[in-house]
Amino acid sequence: MRRIALIAGIGLILLIGLLSYSVLWAASTGGSDTEGTVNATITGLEPRVSVNTLSLEQALAGDGTTSCVSTVPMPDGWQLAGSARLERRGNASGQRTLSWSLTVDGRRLSNGTETLDRYGSERLLFVDAGEWDGALEPGSTATANLTVSYNGTRVTSETRSITVHNRSEPPCSDK
Repeated sequence: MRRIALIAGIGLILLIGLLSYSVLWAASTGGSDTEGTVNATITGLEPRVSVNTLSLEQALAGDGTTSCVSTVPMPDGWQLAGSARLERRGNASGQRTLSWSLTVDGRRLSNGTETLDRYGSERLLFVDAGEWDGALEPGSTATANLTVSYNGTRVTSETRSITVHNRSEPPCSDK
């Protein structure tokens, strides 16, 4: 009888130890598997879109040659500048590569990837330019949307209303 009681006592101690370990593991990982949950937040989304509706002929009208440095979009072009901060959250440990895409009125203007550690953050810079097709009208209000995903699944997104700036002037104006 004593042997059975001793074996039962040892078994009870092992069971209590295993349950304690399970509770501590679940508390430290949020109860998830090794992959865990990847979350992120976006702060400070500040995109700026400018368009130059002048044709190349209009922009280069004049007599003579000019040389200068210009920051306006090219004729018949749009220009994107801005930034946002991406911060990783969740209980998935280790590095994760997050994909991001910035659209303005549904048109993708910029995209990329960032590899972040758990609780890491990085500033995303938006710098791009393209040919203006008339979709973004100067002075109009557009919707900018930054979407972040992990392994094809949307993690977070942030939306802002922005004004499309009119920068319709020659690249080297005489101002």
